[in-house]
Amino acid sequence: MKILLTASRALIAPEIIRNLSKHGHSVITADSMRFGAGNSCNKRVKHIRVPSCRFCEKEFIRAINGITEKERISLILPLGEEGYYLAKHKDELLCACFVEDIEKIERLHNKLSFYNVCTELGIKTPHTEIAKYTEYTEKNKIYKRIYSRCGESTSVNPKSRDLFNGQWIAQDFIKGVPISCFSAGENLVIYKAKFYNKISPFSNIYDVNENGLKDEIRTIVNKIKSGTGYNGVMGLDFISADDGLYCIECNPRITTGLLLMREYDLLGILLNQTDAVDTTGKNLKFTGYMFWQLLTGEVNFKNIKDYFSAMRNFKESVADIRDIKPFLASYMMNMEWMLLALKKKINIREAAVYDLQYNQGE
Repeated sequence: MKILLTASRALIAPEIIRNLSKHGHSVITADSMRFGAGNSCNKRVKHIRVPSCRFCEKEFIRAINGITEKERISLILPLGEEGYYLAKHKDELLCACFVEDIEKIERLHNKLSFYNVCTELGIKTPHTEIAKYTEYTEKNKIYKRIYSRCGESTSVNPKSRDLFNGQWIAQDFIKGVPISCFSAGENLVIYKAKFYNKISPFSNIYDVNENGLKDEIRTIVNKIKSGTGYNGVMGLDFISADDGLYCIECNPRITTGLLLMREYDLLGILLNQTDAVDTTGKNLKFTGYMFWQLLTGEVNFKNIKDYFSAMRNFKESVADIRDIKPFLASYMMNMEWMLLALKKKINIREAAVYDLQYNQGE
């Protein structure tokens, strides 16, 4: 099958490309940024730069259709929020696209709407409401945008009244351990991230299944799918607290957890064409990103032992001696993000996906 992989800047892209190639598929990559981890992977057929889906939506769709027609693409596989734009224009696309209906996506992507979904379905979740200025000094609240990702712009003590413009939520702070999951068909991965700093936590992740956690989370995933009619892939973030598991937010797209299944046929897993796989004990790291953290002083000294242990023992996701360009490109990609962050006066996390963000009604 000939596959168009979009948002190939993603650190998970090289391993996905290698996996697809291993299973007999031809991969063409597309992205709107100059540099990206997957853009230069030697297992892709070619890379094509496309317009920004956020700022040039019509041009982006035309470019995708142009590539589809010229390269005879069979399937578009989005790795980021550009998939939401593709879902919005699904009827215009010239081939199959691995996305759900946009109405179902928006219900989960919107953090206030997702809170309502959880409440309706009886899923434990922190109380969430539109942020009001009267809560400006209120403690035990987490403030974040209704549409946000990767923890960007999250604040426990917002400094500006501009945040209270109807586009932010206030969510009760829950003390506990962050846990994430990725669901694709019958396959479910539960994972934790190693935290070396507060800037870039997802340097490496590892599979967990503590106290039957997987069964509990599988029940939550199934509730969400049956209650909303959404049958696509999804990532969920939780806080494991003393009084139970709290569902925090949903990412209705491919997330990092997919790579914990990388020893298997990833496309078969995504298309629900394979039996459930075992990810017990699996882990991975992003070497380029971790080196970048060390070089820029982001690794806390008290975590340095864990950092080097992970560098030594965790499986690699980007660098490969037979395919070194993605590792080098990850440095250039970080430089591009930093320059954009300075130019737009945003943090580097937001810069990483600035031109991909889907903020309904923006």
